[in-house]
Amino acid sequence: MSKRNSHPDQHVAICYWTKQALLGLGSCYKQKFYGTPTHRCMQVAINPRVCNLSCGFCWRNPKTFTPANVNSEKDNYPTVNSLINEHKQKICGFGSNPLVKQLSFTDAIKPVFCTVSLAGEPTLSPNLGQLLKDLKERGFVTFVVSNGTRMHKVKDLKYLPDQFYLSISAIDRKSFDYLCNPIDPSDWDRFIDGLEILRNLNTRTVARVLFLKGFTENRFNELVILIRKALPSYIELKAYEHRGASTKNFQAQFVPSMLDIEKGAKKIASETGYIISLYESRSRVALLCRDSYAESNRLLLGVA
Repeated sequence: MSKRNSHPDQHVAICYWTKQALLGLGSCYKQKFYGTPTHRCMQVAINPRVCNLSCGFCWRNPKTFTPANVNSEKDNYPTVNSLINEHKQKICGFGSNPLVKQLSFTDAIKPVFCTVSLAGEPTLSPNLGQLLKDLKERGFVTFVVSNGTRMHKVKDLKYLPDQFYLSISAIDRKSFDYLCNPIDPSDWDRFIDGLEILRNLNTRTVARVLFLKGFTENRFNELVILIRKALPSYIELKAYEHRGASTKNFQAQFVPSMLDIEKGAKKIASETGYIISLYESRSRVALLCRDSYAESNRLLLGVA
């Protein structure tokens, strides 16, 4: 997102890369990696105020998440129609921008790809399965991004996303407690159990590994142990972004260089046998594929 202090209750936001794509100034790395068209992406939150972690590296304001919200089984379930309408309302201004091609704008108001990643922890919502079902029935390709601490709820879902992300942000309990600030002290144990569940999910899976300089580069041997538990289809090694609320906790020196990312990807590949497929320097991220099958089938919508 280009405006990281966006309203905490919103269910839809137009992200930075969608705006860039409409202006012809580039696309999100997911388009390059997975073929999902950036200008036709709808970024949503099913429960924007609900998260069980208060991660120091997160751009969101941790004060918007409270234990009272986490313990509630209720949320304001956004219907697919309401999400699409909110998306259209927020993107409609681009139609009058002379720098935006009319064809791109016409496509953009008809999103085909939805990522449940805007804010909050989606697996805490009792309505995640219903949302995925509704999106599937409308023909959407779907991604869900999770912190991995409630995977026992994911394994029972009848409808899974086309690609499920689990974030690996810490290496052990000590670093997890320090970086992620869990409300429940047993969340690290749930996270470890979640890696095994991810391994057996009947969908494409991604381990998104946070590279926080000073925390990650000397612990790849331990990181590989976690990756082997999960055996995801893909690994993204992605740099910490010095944005939003996180700037109060970490200085810019904690952002790794692209060279750091490349060296880290090579270490992971040498220890796991994963194939380094692509790099994207603008987002400082590397993509590793589990095997040649995963690499040859990485494009979901055929756009790259």
